[in-house]
Amino acid sequence: MDLSDQKSVKIRIVILRDRDGLIQCVIEDEKELQKLVGIFEESIVQVVGTVKEEKRSKYGVEIINCTVEVLSPVKEKLPIEINKPEIKAGQILIMIIGISAA
Repeated sequence: MDLSDQKSVKIRIVILRDRDGLIQCVIEDEKELQKLVGIFEESIVQVVGTVKEEKRSKYGVEIINCTVEVLSPVKEKLPIEINKPEIKAGQILIMIIGISAA
């Protein structure tokens, strides 16, 4: 998460992804927020917090009172956006589909 250009923000909503889907994590503690400065998408983080229902969230729930541990940081922005259902690279269209083991 490149937070370097938004130092005045006191609350941050971070979208987390695992193999089951997405969830938003609300980080209010400045110390926890600073742990995310300088890392980018696909960094591996461990988050501990309280899951609560949140109707305003498109996921229906969110994690609050988060503590964060960066386990494996990505220090450079990825050359392509990998979290979209379609990636257009010149004339090539790559469809990202889920594959499940039988």
